[in-house]
Amino acid sequence: MASGPFLRRSSLLASLILGVTLPLAAPAQPISQAQTISQTQTISQSQTISQAQLRAANLARMEAERLNGGLTKYFAGQCMHQRGGANCLIQANATGFLFRFPGGTPGWEANRRAATVESQILISADGRTIEKVEYNGVPRSQ
Repeated sequence: MASGPFLRRSSLLASLILGVTLPLAAPAQPISQAQTISQTQTISQSQTISQAQLRAANLARMEAERLNGGLTKYFAGQCMHQRGGANCLIQANATGFLFRFPGGTPGWEANRRAATVESQILISADGRTIEKVEYNGVPRSQ
């Protein structure tokens, strides 16, 4: 058990470290009501995205990643990384959420290369189930 001068130096060192590091931490900021996440996330005043759509977009993207060899071989287009896959959503109704999106090797968009894969996936209306992979192959002409 440590005692005497060693213990005093250890306590002094700990006090100095805490005294130096604690003031560097930012004070906690209260979370405003606008920052809280509700059942519906607002994109703009005219467009809201439901939790079901958020889940559906994630599920569709993950299914395309799985089908195309995982993240080391495939990366879905940026539209599927936006909130709710909004720009890739081509249908949303009682049947579910239908997404059509490009993909390719990691970095394909950043390096301005053409997509090598197109996926069209239908997700259930609650966003929890893959209903059908309608297409996953060479990009078709639009």
